[in-house]
Amino acid sequence: MIEVTARWGDYTLADTEDESGKPMSLWQRKPNNVALRLQLGTDGARPVPDSNGLRIHVRKRPIDASKLRDMPAGTRAVSIFLVNQRKPAPENRLADTAYAFQAELEVRSEQPFTPRAESAPAAGNRLGRQRGGSALRRHARIRHRA
Repeated sequence: MIEVTARWGDYTLADTEDESGKPMSLWQRKPNNVALRLQLGTDGARPVPDSNGLRIHVRKRPIDASKLRDMPAGTRAVSIFLVNQRKPAPENRLADTAYAFQAELEVRSEQPFTPRAESAPAAGNRLGRQRGGSALRRHARIRHRA
């Protein structure tokens, strides 16, 4: 069982007036935060409640630990994506209302996460060791900005 928290911002156009009383439109941000508990049984997509078309896609696969240094047997790689399947807005000036802005996924598990291992024991490759180290973690936070 894992817990995935999806966060994103939605923007809507609000009609208002400027200082002189002239009508104008401003974009207003609405932050969203939805937590889901997911079983890692089968791959697939799950709807994000109250998101108007966002989905969490999960894919898992076993890792051949015999080919990787320091990888525990039974380790699985899990890929989790926030996918926007919202319908486009009917008016071009409202196109941005279909996007999910500043999207972020936070993943938690009762079982620790295994650090990503180097695929080959290259002595000069410090990057893999710096990223994962030897610590096992129960929490991962991933941000992707387009």
